[in-house]
Amino acid sequence: MSFCIPVYNSEKWIGREIETILNCKHKNFEIVLYYDKSEDNTLHIIKSYKDTRIRVVYNQQRTAYGQMLINCITSGHGKYCMYVIDRNLLLIQNVDRLLDYLELNNVGCGMCKPINNNLYQIFQPGFDSIKNFSYQHNHIVGIFYNNEMLEKAVNSIKGIKFYNFSPEYLYAACCMQGVSVEYDFCYHSENFFSATNNISKSTKKKIDEWYTLLGNINYMYWNYRHLSKLGLNKKQKRVIQKNIFKNTLNNCTVYYKFLMTDYAWCSHYNVTCRCVSPFETFFNRIVCSISYLVFSLLIQ
Repeated sequence: MSFCIPVYNSEKWIGREIETILNCKHKNFEIVLYYDKSEDNTLHIIKSYKDTRIRVVYNQQRTAYGQMLINCITSGHGKYCMYVIDRNLLLIQNVDRLLDYLELNNVGCGMCKPINNNLYQIFQPGFDSIKNFSYQHNHIVGIFYNNEMLEKAVNSIKGIKFYNFSPEYLYAACCMQGVSVEYDFCYHSENFFSATNNISKSTKKKIDEWYTLLGNINYMYWNYRHLSKLGLNKKQKRVIQKNIFKNTLNNCTVYYKFLMTDYAWCSHYNVTCRCVSPFETFFNRIVCSISYLVFSLLIQ
């Protein structure tokens, strides 16, 4: 396994993440640190580790976030390459269980989700895998790819602007080539809590908050564009298009309503915690529905 970590101004977290991975019971792995010209003490911390399994890849030129993610994940030399973000601490016992599983089974890709009893959910290549958990805004941490299938997957994103890139596009393309696996949650986030005492009584929407709606609509559009390249039949594409729409609608209504009361998320995006009005929820629902109809007609 190659643990691929994009690194930028990470002095507060990167040492802890490296130490966590080094404590894996499996020793046949590498840590790939994709270093993006940090302005803090990150590089000094990285160089303090002398373990030969730690490899630094230097980004020579600042690129769009999507291009950086592609460069990072394709830098791995292992049979499998996993995305790790330095601020999200790996639950190493769950990663160890995954590596146990991968020693006995050959899969195309996988991602982590909260599941019961440490069981693995297996999906067959193609429609079965994509239908169940592709194009769902899944968190990047814990997504892994079979390196042999990754090159073909990268070809599937040609024509997509890198600022619209999602790691799930590579994931969906790998789903077409091999078995995919869903395994137990492998990380926890820093400072993720609901600040109910800090919620503004105002329901007025600020201009920055339009990003959530417009960003989700843009993401739905590019999901449809990418889906059209995967070789599914018309009926299969319609099923997945509806799933994409349902996920987008949820993100713009129910989940958005929750996020606007979460202090950590609001602080990250520099918006004020507040209550979302029923009118705003209704408006978002209408915009999503119209976008779904238009995209379904335009993108076959």
